[in-house]
Amino acid sequence: AADSAHNIPVATKALATIADALAMYAGPAGGLRSGPASNPSFRAAFEALQPSALRLEEAVELLAAQRDRWLQQRRAETMMRAARHYEGAVARCISNGVLTCRRSR
Repeated sequence: AADSAHNIPVATKALATIADALAMYAGPAGGLRSGPASNPSFRAAFEALQPSALRLEEAVELLAAQRDRWLQQRRAETMMRAARHYEGAVARCISNGVLTCRRSR
């Protein structure tokens, strides 16, 4: 978990970039970018981002695997939904980064 904490800023930027790319490729046909990021297919990735047991590398791999499954559908809507879930992961990474800073004080 300590090693993961050092990589949080890099992972956060990478995940945000992927979310931007997914949303850009989905375009207006993908629907709204804002919305819930609560699909059960992403649950394991989000659990790997829990502060109590941060497994950053595993979370990134799980996100990518689920994203790839959704992209196989070749639908703008699922691409946008994947972007929302990546943004949900970004929010969790930011929260983890804040907690790490608070603990190091």
